[in-house]
Order: sequence, then C-alpha cells, then structure tokens
Amino acid sequence: MKQIFYIKNQQADDLPLVLSLSIGKHHAGFAITGKASARLYELGWCSTEKLSQEALQEFTGLYPVLKEKTFSEVLVQYSFAESTLVPSKYFRHEEAGTLHAALFGKEPDRNVVSETIAEWQLHNVYALPVFVQQWLSEHYQQARFYHRHTIALRSLQSHEQGVIQAEFGHNSFSVLVSKGSKLLLAQTYSYASPADVLYHLLKICQEFSLAQQEVQLLLSGFIDRDSALYKELYQYFIHIEFRYADIIATAENPSHFFTSLNDLAQCAS
Repeated sequence: MKQIFYIKNQQADDLPLVLSLSIGKHHAGFAITGKASARLYELGWCSTEKLSQEALQEFTGLYPVLKEKTFSEVLVQYSFAESTLVPSKYFRHEEAGTLHAALFGKEPDRNVVSETIAEWQLHNVYALPVFVQQWLSEHYQQARFYHRHTIALRSLQSHEQGVIQAEFGHNSFSVLVSKGSKLLLAQTYSYASPADVLYHLLKICQEFSLAQQEVQLLLSGFIDRDSALYKELYQYFIHIEFRYADIIATAENPSHFFTSLNDLAQCAS
C-alpha cells in the first residue's frame, strides 16, 4: 500500500465517531468524522497495484486508529467497477449471480450481492472478493456496506438539459448520467490520458443527445483546476462545477478530492 493522502485534525477522544471506508480494486481509504457533524478528524487514502488480503492487512497496519478506536457506526463503500443497475420490476434475487456472470464473466472467489435503491426503483448487482468480506467481518462486524453507484445516486442532481456526475480515481473514473428525472447511465471507465476521458464524455453526449453547451458536468475525486485533464474538459464543456465535500480538508488537498467519503459519511443514522 502506498499512502497518497493523510490528514489529521484535532483529537476526538469522547465523541461518537463514524468510520467511513472506501475499498476498490486499486485503493483503500478512510475518513473518521463526528456522528453529529461533518467535522473531519482523520483521513487516509492509499493506492495499490492490486487489492489483496495482504494489502488490506498493510492498510490496517498503517493506521492504528482503525483498530484502536471504537466507532458508533462503520460504513463501507465498495468501488468495484463491475456492477449493473436492474429495474426492480425485472429483478429476481435468485438470478443475480447468473446475470452478473453473463455481463462480466464468472469470477472465482467472489460473492454476488445486490442492493435495493428504492428511490430509483432499482437493484444494484455486483460482486465482492471473498477476502474483502472476511477482512470486514474480522474487524467490523457491525459495518453497513453500499456500492459507489448506490451512494452517488442519492446525491445525483436533476437538470432538464442533463447532468454528468464524474468521479475520478487515479486510473479510472465513474459517471452517472441523468436528464430530468431519468437515469441514463451508470458506468466506470479506465483512462490513461485526458484524451481518453474526453472521448468517453463526448461519446456519452452523442449517445444520449446531450448538448455540450448545456449539460451540467459535475466533477469530484482526484482532479484539480490546474490539471491538464480539467483544461481539456474546459475546452468542450461550459457548465463545469466541482462537487465540494462538507468535511474540512486542506489547501493542498481540496475537499472535492473526498466527496465520495463525505457522501458515505452522510449515510450515518
């Protein structure tokens, strides 16, 4: 595991604390926030060539607070790309495994799970590595888990001209696309250059008849205004905004880097 970000603010000794974890194919990250507010106490984010049981153990070792603190709630966001959204009227729990295998191939040592997204009348079907489930069971038996798309849909804005909500990782980005009250697309793409990102976004506009001059492009994750990627997007899209998080970050690490963790923390009951 390679540490990419680490932020630690004041101590939080006697407060009810919420632990938000993000786990994906190439990363593991966490944020510790107050249960009654959006105040950030500690945050860490690591990348890895490939997530493994050993990588998760190393992640836990890097941040003793993950084992030493008692948390009132533990929330987990899975950021694995292979997921599909199924309209509830067509969903059959017993067919979830077959559906996932048909779309993404049969993956060994993975369990297929599904989540209900009642407000959109959808089910999210995806697969989890068994070692991830075992790690969580060992350390956080009380954890509640969600897929990244499930969380992002809760914050998806509506606009008659269309919205593309894009969250960037280090080598991939996920998008939710809507127009009015209709969800059009939920997808994750790999990229190696700004041109790759631009290709996918322009293709989305073409496929769903979204005008580049009118569609709202909402950005979060690891992208900033000075990057070549942002400058490239700015040449093709007029209405670009960052989705800033409520959690307190730093000048070096703006809050939109951690919007997904913030969205997750807001699921605390």
